[in-house]
Amino acid sequence: MKTTLRICIIFIIIAFPVLFMGASFFSKYSWGIGADTLRAVRHPVDIPMRLSGTLGEIRGYSLHSGIDIKTEGRTGFPVRAVANGAVTRIIARENGYGNAVFLDHGGMQTVSAHLNAFEDRRHYLDSLVAILRLLYNIDSIDITFRGGALSYSAGDIIAYTGESGAGLPHLHFEARNNGSFVNPMRLFPHGDSSPPVISALYVCVEKDGATISERMIGVKKRWGGYVTETPVIACGPGERLFFKIACHDTENAHNSVAVYRITVRADALKIFDITFDSFTGSDLKYGAGVYDISKSTIDGVVAYTYFLCRRAGNGFSGIDGAGSGYLIPGSDTQKITVDVLDYSGNTATLKFNISGTGAPSAAHGMTAIASARKCTVSDSSGRCTVTTAPGSLIADSSIKIEHVNARDMKATSGQDGLRDAVAALYAVRPFDTTYITPVAVSIAPPDGADITGMGMYHFFEGRKPKPLNARYNPRSRRFEASITTNGYVALIRDTWPPEFTMPPTHEFMEDSGMYTIIRVYAADSLSGVNAPSIRCIFDGEPYPFRYDNDRKWVEMAIPRAALPAGIHHIFIACPDNAGNTAIFRNLLKL
Repeated sequence: MKTTLRICIIFIIIAFPVLFMGASFFSKYSWGIGADTLRAVRHPVDIPMRLSGTLGEIRGYSLHSGIDIKTEGRTGFPVRAVANGAVTRIIARENGYGNAVFLDHGGMQTVSAHLNAFEDRRHYLDSLVAILRLLYNIDSIDITFRGGALSYSAGDIIAYTGESGAGLPHLHFEARNNGSFVNPMRLFPHGDSSPPVISALYVCVEKDGATISERMIGVKKRWGGYVTETPVIACGPGERLFFKIACHDTENAHNSVAVYRITVRADALKIFDITFDSFTGSDLKYGAGVYDISKSTIDGVVAYTYFLCRRAGNGFSGIDGAGSGYLIPGSDTQKITVDVLDYSGNTATLKFNISGTGAPSAAHGMTAIASARKCTVSDSSGRCTVTTAPGSLIADSSIKIEHVNARDMKATSGQDGLRDAVAALYAVRPFDTTYITPVAVSIAPPDGADITGMGMYHFFEGRKPKPLNARYNPRSRRFEASITTNGYVALIRDTWPPEFTMPPTHEFMEDSGMYTIIRVYAADSLSGVNAPSIRCIFDGEPYPFRYDNDRKWVEMAIPRAALPAGIHHIFIACPDNAGNTAIFRNLLKL
């Protein structure tokens, strides 16, 4: 079992200009912030400022606490102090931030994370971490520093970019103040002249705490902004209406990132305003209230779909108190204006009209769920059930479970014949409902079906199925799991083994001191690779390996002494979680 060493360094006499160790936890931030601190001295890396993530993006069900700076797919770029500051904390872990260094700049704190290594010339931070790991025989280190002894000037190297923790190579950078996450773009705004892109509008009706109707309205770009393909959107009179918008920014990169601010006006009156400029740690949990995570991709393209309303229980502090975003349309046409801004002030504007002269929404046929008590809902056949516990929902709501013909769903996986592998498929609606705590879901397989290799999956339309941690209960004759959001739930029989592919030549073999690293891509798009069960054999001898879940490759470290000139044999057996195994055999000539 892995443990984490948490220590507080006050002074040390050995080879480090720091002080003696004692137990402590990292305390929360309590500094003021001045205008001088916000005047950036420099960027943290000496490469063009291109972002793959912005403050407030949706990450799982949480909000992103900083920005992600692209590092050209490489590791090892020097990370520099953006201003004069002292080290307050260092962590070194296999997950989360990975390797990270925290600096106090006398009014603000910055965090640089997913590092490859710490600097080892001025304050010997990398050596300090290595020695503590050796002394305590542990993998995870968490060090708190007091007294400001380890100081750096603006521009000093503090670490090197990497891919530790999670994700491909990049630098995660945060700015914090008094417990709040501040938008780092305050520190180093850059020359972004491209406005955000608006891709779709959703007009929704809410009743009994749930979305009972949702229409996707196409948008067209025109000179000066965007307009809807339908000039006037007719809705049922007296219905409780709200909008969602799919939009993104680019921030000088060839990828999508979240925007900075969205404002909605009805006949010039502001009814909703959300800004990602500063928020507290308690705001992170509201990700699924800010974004509709069921629409994180639209037609296969990454999208950020925002609720343009404050839904029940959404306490995100970045939402202005001027309005809730809900409308009750009447017979008069209302002019709606949505302004989407990036941090540089570039604006994309969508204009459309709403009237309450349309037909009322059809009866939704949903079952009411009380947030304060246990509730069980099933489809008409009773073969799929969802059971909520008290407190699973923020507020009372409604859901509906429908059986779906697998032939009617969009292809969600690269494997041909996936539809034929679906044994049962149900839609738990509305898809934009999420739960505070997991709720139980069960599905009965078809009568007489062979359940070998069968698993339970969750997905949204256009997305690949994700396996749930399910078990088959022989007493109830059902697969049982839990979910944290509605969507499609299915029983799928995985009959495809993982796939091997060769990486580029420069990644296949890499010299690393006394070892040669050999890598082979191995991925499984359904049940997933069963990493602990992988076997790696080189020239008939088993060798230790590491499965990189971010890069999807098996990595072996072969001692240089075991690699004389000649022909060598590589054997890798890679099973998935459904029991299918792929075999890789190849000859390597040196």
